[in-house]
Amino acid sequence: MKKLTKLIFSCAAVAAVTAALGTAALAAGEITDIAYTAGAGETPAQVTFKVGDGTAQAQNTILIIDKGTDTVTDQTPIYYVDQDEAQFTVAKFAENLADGTYEIRVGGTDGSIKTGEFTVGSVVPPSTRKLGDVDGENNAGNGVVNTSDAGIVARVAAQDLTLTGEAAEAADVDDNEVINTNDAGLVARLAVGDLSDFNGKTTVGEKDGDLVGSTPAN
Repeated sequence: MKKLTKLIFSCAAVAAVTAALGTAALAAGEITDIAYTAGAGETPAQVTFKVGDGTAQAQNTILIIDKGTDTVTDQTPIYYVDQDEAQFTVAKFAENLADGTYEIRVGGTDGSIKTGEFTVGSVVPPSTRKLGDVDGENNAGNGVVNTSDAGIVARVAAQDLTLTGEAAEAADVDDNEVINTNDAGLVARLAVGDLSDFNGKTTVGEKDGDLVGSTPAN
């Protein structure tokens, strides 16, 4: 679907909100009564909501983006963007949103950022499986990352073993969608206590990549 459903009047507004999001503390929960309705026929998909106490600033800017977006950049998928002197209560989309969790952010001229989130369809909770944990029965993991795991990842890197699904995701600890000797080395370092995480990540659910099957490469 088209990421940007309403073209903004100028890039300045997006730039202003982007700057604010980079410095302001997000006041989670200040957008309430959120309800998404899928489109049907000529009726567009929309989400309705209430921002704070409903009092508008002199100018308000709204962004609807994927949940978990820390900073908005020119690469950020934007599903809705607009600016108005009136307070926003509804956002309409050209197409139905895909299943997922989305975040509404509204910035006012006072520098405040109000946020709220809503979910469309069924969303699978992120995996809590430890990165690097690939041993155990059927490579399902055993909750501990040790030298056995490092050995298994090394075998995948040498094309002596294939992992699939979540096991492959757990083996790709550097999150580059390839399982190689670098992953094996990182798992070995964590196993002996030389590392406490993998570039700030400890679970499969924190990864950005989407490796559905092992792709060994040296």
